[in-house]
Amino acid sequence: GGALARLAGNPQTPPILAATALEHLRSWFPAHDALEPTIAALKSSDPLIRATAVGSLEQIPLKYRLSVATPFLDDPVRAVRIEAARVLAGMPALVFGEQQASFEKALQEYTALQMSLADTPEAHLNLAVMYTDQKQLDKAEQEYLQAIRLAPEFIPAKVNLANLYNRMGRNHDAEEQFRAALELAPEMGELYYSFGLLLGEEKRYTESASLLEKAAELLPGRARIGYNHALVLMQLKRYQQAEAAMKKVLALSPDDADMIYAMVTVHTQQQQWKQALPYATRLVEVSKGAEGPAKILAGIEEKLKAAESAR
Repeated sequence: GGALARLAGNPQTPPILAATALEHLRSWFPAHDALEPTIAALKSSDPLIRATAVGSLEQIPLKYRLSVATPFLDDPVRAVRIEAARVLAGMPALVFGEQQASFEKALQEYTALQMSLADTPEAHLNLAVMYTDQKQLDKAEQEYLQAIRLAPEFIPAKVNLANLYNRMGRNHDAEEQFRAALELAPEMGELYYSFGLLLGEEKRYTESASLLEKAAELLPGRARIGYNHALVLMQLKRYQQAEAAMKKVLALSPDDADMIYAMVTVHTQQQQWKQALPYATRLVEVSKGAEGPAKILAGIEEKLKAAESAR
């Protein structure tokens, strides 16, 4: 993200390039070197840069987003106003106080823009995301279905609709959308990951493990995918495979407490106290004095002492 941050923050960079760099930086949030140039770009006199920076605020938590994005509801440029409305769409209108009218007007502008593009699947996707943010899930479903009617191979609508069905408790419908999407994009790791998580929720662990394994293979740099794969393997008591998956994960995220705890669990579930000890020790180090990890370590040390005494 460093090169992108420099490109976005350099006043000599042409606006179109700076805006593109800001868009790419979104995938690096919440890293400081991604957030800092985005916040700086909010002050830009160029409306394209300003609108892109406001749009990037969707990556920050809602409670912070409110104070940072709200002033842009009154921006003189429509593109900036509607980006502010889009990223704030999930907030109840009452929280805007004196700017409630500005919010409602900007949201109407955003909706009108999408309706003017109603012959494109992207416009219906955008409306569906807005309705999802507003918890109007039935309306969101209709917009996703319309996007798919317009473009049956439009993967983002299928994936989002699957996730929406999951949220609505309609997992059979979600599964149908994931399977349809995988037929169209059999090499898209995100699809295997989302579908694998869905089946894991349903305790269909064998199928889930297979999908998550494929996701980890297609997206080897994503530690969280390997971590979830290992958790499912543990449910299946396939401990050797779980350990192998966790070793890859820890190479990517050596200081992540969740990941280290998973490796402790792999060994403690097999009563491998000696193998668990270094990971439990590391867990205490990264948890900075938290009570839980210290108790886990003490418990493992007791088991080791008991095993020594029994010899």
